[in-house]
Amino acid sequence: MGIRASGFPPSMTPQEKHLFSTHVNTATTRLSSTMAASETGEGYVFVVYFHKTTAADALALLQAADIRVRGHEIQFSWH
Repeated sequence: MGIRASGFPPSMTPQEKHLFSTHVNTATTRLSSTMAASETGEGYVFVVYFHKTTAADALALLQAADIRVRGHEIQFSWH
């Protein structure tokens, strides 16, 4: 199941993208995941895929982690 991250600032640097991925991995450290990211006309798109038995736990962990990029609070929702 996929969890989408949104609310990124425009024009993220490679370092910001890497740091964001690190925060996601830290928040969900015990859960296996696959990540997909891309740049679109609407900005940075980031989706994390978890096994269906752990996806609800992962979403709760990510929402509680208060992950921010350049002060922008990142929101997590089902994809």
